[in-house]
Amino acid sequence: MASKLTLYIDETIIESAKEYADNSHTSVSKIVEQFLRSIKPAKSPQKISPGIRNLRGVYKNSKNIDGKKILVNALKKKYL
Repeated sequence: MASKLTLYIDETIIESAKEYADNSHTSVSKIVEQFLRSIKPAKSPQKISPGIRNLRGVYKNSKNIDGKKILVNALKKKYL
C-alpha cells in the first residue's frame, strides 16, 4: 500500500532528481523507494553463549592471543 510522504529538500536537488527521473523514464517517488529498499537494516547483535561470555576480559593485557586456541582449550576442559 502506497502512502504519501512529504520531504523538505533543496530546490536544486529536486530539479536534478526530476530531470534524472525523466531521463530514466521513472518517477522521483520510485527512485526514492528503490533507494530506501536497498538500505539494509542493521543486524541485531548476535547472542553470545554464557560460556563464551565468561571468557570476556580473561586475557585483557595480552596482545598475542589466539581466540580459537582459548576456545578449544575451554571446550576440551568442559567435555573431556
